[in-house]
This record gives sequence, structure tokens and C-alpha cells, in this order.
Amino acid sequence: MAITFKLLIAFYLPAILGSERFLLEEVGDARLKKAEGALYTSNPDFDKAEEKYKEAIKAYFKWFDNIDIRHDRDAQRAKIKITRASDGLKKATKLKNVKKDKNDNKELLLLHQNVGSMVHAAEKWDTVKGMAEKKKALRDAISMYSHKDNFKLEDGEYMKNFFFFGPPGTGKTTVARAMASAKDFTFLNVPPGAFAQKYKGEGEKVLNEIFKTAKDLAPSVIFFDEIDSMIRERKEDEKEDSRTIKNTFLTGLDSVLKHDVFIVAATNMPAQLDSAFQRRFPQHGRFLIGPPDGDKDTIMSLLKPKDWENFRPEDRKITDVQWEDLAEQLIKKEKAGKFMYSNQDITNIKEVASSLSIQKFQSTTDWLQRREDNKWEPCKARSNCVQKSFADFRSDEIYVSEDVKKVYFSHYEWAIDHSKPSIKPDDWQKHKEFEKNHGRQEIDFRKIPDN
Repeated sequence: MAITFKLLIAFYLPAILGSERFLLEEVGDARLKKAEGALYTSNPDFDKAEEKYKEAIKAYFKWFDNIDIRHDRDAQRAKIKITRASDGLKKATKLKNVKKDKNDNKELLLLHQNVGSMVHAAEKWDTVKGMAEKKKALRDAISMYSHKDNFKLEDGEYMKNFFFFGPPGTGKTTVARAMASAKDFTFLNVPPGAFAQKYKGEGEKVLNEIFKTAKDLAPSVIFFDEIDSMIRERKEDEKEDSRTIKNTFLTGLDSVLKHDVFIVAATNMPAQLDSAFQRRFPQHGRFLIGPPDGDKDTIMSLLKPKDWENFRPEDRKITDVQWEDLAEQLIKKEKAGKFMYSNQDITNIKEVASSLSIQKFQSTTDWLQRREDNKWEPCKARSNCVQKSFADFRSDEIYVSEDVKKVYFSHYEWAIDHSKPSIKPDDWQKHKEFEKNHGRQEIDFRKIPDN
């Protein structure tokens, strides 16, 4: 019996200890995430950040103490996370003291709050509709972070700079957000006006803080939207402030190259970008993000409600055949006109269709009071109606039937019939021409020799 017990201990103890180590790392990660969530926001809670950073450090040290000397990679990872949490604690304490001392330099705090407001939640990949091959290429590129130790490149780094171009409303921001959905990633969404300067040098400070924050929160994705507003082709009469911003941006790109920071820059006007900027984005990282362009499956996925697959059969008021019919109606209208539908245009159709029944309810002017609960509902009879406006009622005074909340095929037909696509065909053609000459070319790996 004793021998059997010893054998059991010998067999299960490594698994038990390994599980404990895993749990300690998970606890530390959870505390670290809460700490960074409290610190990197437009309204930081420094006390909470300090508390959670300390809890994370404590968990990571316990994890480190339980790591077997044979697991060198785990020990290295623990040291990196302890350093990150410790640096975050120092920053939280420093900014907390700045906030307390009214005579201290408030510029540091305002700068942190400004950049903190750019930290946003990521999106899931299933929110990106269509473009299957490009999605796979981008997911594979991002996943290199977790496999980097297995793929040491002899010369250079794995691809981290990505350049999205295409007409407005085609989902470039959504794709960038999805790239940050990988485990442990942080997403920074930098708006076009982030570098507007009230005084000389302000734009450069914001840029430097963005790159520094991305390194602090690595692995991370920085998304620069409408990059053409900042990095246009250089001109002889260019203002000094504009030239300085460009140089600071290019220097910042170089500064994060050795860190786990992925850059995504997006534009609607790729041909107008500075050549020095384009050189920092390899051709295989330049992706055309376009409209569905007649792809029926993509159009249907954009038209359907977000959680359509989870609808109960009795709640599905539109059949699969009708979804196909709607997509064909949209394609037919697109071909008959002079414009193309962007992803956002199609999403707008869905939103209009979803709201038609509610808007019709709100437009009611003749109301009838129900006997069973004294609530008001639209009056369908010709007598006993009372004229009132929807805005005259409190929320608890009206009765809203389930039918008002449902969306029907006819609603979508009306929305499509009254919609206006926004992409000019010649604009789309320019983007396709840029892709042909300067963009990523899909690779048929079956034709690549093994040696």
C-alpha cells in the first residue's frame, strides 16, 4: 500500500505543482489587467492601480518561487511580468503624486490621460466579414508573437508593420481591433486629430507617449487612423511643425521595432503618403481593405443581426432564401447605379431596417388606453382615439408589443430601396491599381519549394 501511495505521489505531484504555478500566473495576469485598466484611461484611478499592481507582483513572485529550475523559459516569463508590474506601480505612484501636488507639473498627468483614453477594447475576428484570405494572413502574422521563440530570424524581425488602404467605411478599424484580440494584447486607437498642437512641441510629446505606452503594455497594436492627415508626401514649402511630427513618427516606428508592438496605419489616400513612411511598411504588409464588391455571402453576413445564429427558430422572421434575395437586390441596385456599397453602407441598411417598426410606433398620433393595465397603445379603431405625441408619455405609460421589436423582410426591402451607396467606382479602381503596383500579392505556397 505504501509503495502504491509513493508511486501515486511521484506520478501526480508534478502535475499538481504545475497546476499551482499556472493558477498563480493566471491570478497575476488578472490583477495586472485590472491595474492597467485603472491606470490607462481618460479618468485613471491611481489608488486602485497601485493596489492591483501590488497584488500582481505578489502573485508573480509566488509563481516565480514555485518554478522548477528546469523550466527556464517560465522563469524568464515571470521576470518579464514582474518587471512590467513593477514599472506600472512606479508610474501609478508618480502620477498619483503629481495629481496631489497642485504646484507640480500637470502636463505629465494630462499627457497620460490623453493617451490613456486611446486604450480600447479589441474586437473578435468574427466581426470582420468576408476577406477570408487576408484575415488568415493577418491572424498568422499576429500569432507569430506567441511563436517567436520557435522562429528566430537570422536577419531582421518578423512582420509587425501593417498598412491598410481602401475607400472609407470598409472596416479598416474593425480589422485592426480584431488583430488585438490575441491573448494579452492591448489596443491603442489613435484618432486623426491626436497631434493637433495648441503650442509648439505638443504633437511630438503625444506621439512619444503613445509609443512609450505601447511598449509598456506590449504586446500591443497601435492603430493610426487616417494617417494621411499626418504623413503626406514632403514638400519644399512644408511647415517646420509638420516636418517635425513626421520625423518623430518615423523615429517612433523605429524605436518599437525590437519590442512586441504591432503598427497598423490606415488611409483612404495611399498615393499621397510620404515615401519614407511607405518604406517602413513592407509590401507583404500592405493590405487593401475593400467593400464586398458583389460577394453575396459577405453582404448577407453584414445584413444579418449580430447574434442571428443564436436566434430561436420562432424569432427568425426572415428565411435563408429571403436573405439571399436581399443580397441580390442590393447587388442589382449597385450594378444599376454609379456607386458601390461599403461595409458601413450595408450596416446602415441593417440599422434602418431594424428601427423602422420602432419609428413607426413613435410616429403614432392616435392612442387608445387599455382597460387591463391603463397603458396606452396605438389606436387601430376609428373611435375612442386620443390624439397625443409619443414624447408626451412616460416609459411606464405605454404598452409595447413584441411585434414592434421584430424586423421583417419588408423592412429590409424598404431600407435597401431608400439607401444610397457611397463608393465611386473610379475611386475603388484607384485602390485596386495601388494594390497591383504597391500592395500585398497573395502567395500560392504550394509553388514554393521546400529547399
